Amino acid sequence: GPHPMINSDLYIFGMVIQKWPLHGHITIMKWIREYWIILISLLLLLSMPDVKGRCDLHPMNTHWERLRFYAVEALLIIFFSTGAMNAADSWGLSGWLTLWSLYAYCFHVFWSYVLPVPYGAVVTYLSIVAFALIKPCNSEPPCQEAREQN
Repeated sequence: GPHPMINSDLYIFGMVIQKWPLHGHITIMKWIREYWIILISLLLLLSMPDVKGRCDLHPMNTHWERLRFYAVEALLIIFFSTGAMNAADSWGLSGWLTLWSLYAYCFHVFWSYVLPVPYGAVVTYLSIVAFALIKPCNSEPPCQEAREQN
C-alpha cells in the first residue's frame, strides 16, 4: 500500500543534522567504529523478530516492547547521523550512487503507481545507468579543488 506521511520529524532531523552536526559527533563516530560489534549485539538483543506488521503504525502493547523498538531506531539514527557508517570510496562511486538512492527512495512509489508490476521496479533500477553516466563530483582530487575554490 501507499506510504503514509509519518515520522516527518525524522526528515526534519536529517536536514538539520546536515547543516549543524551533533555536538561531539567525531567522538561518537570513533566509539561506534571501534566497538561496532558490541552495538550490533545490543541491536540484536533489542530486536523482536517475532513481531509482525508495522510497529510505527500499530505500536506494541507494553512499554518494554515500545522501548525496545524505539531504542533500535534511535541507535540506528545515531549510527547514520554521526557518519560512523561512512566508508572509504576508492572507486569514487558514492557521489552518484547517493543521488541515485535518493531518487529511488523518492520515486519508487510513483513508478509503481504509474506502471504495471514489475515495470515500476525495472524503471527505478534501470535509472541507475543514467546516474552512472552523469557522475556528479565526488571526492576525486579535481572535484575537491573545485569545492575548495567555491
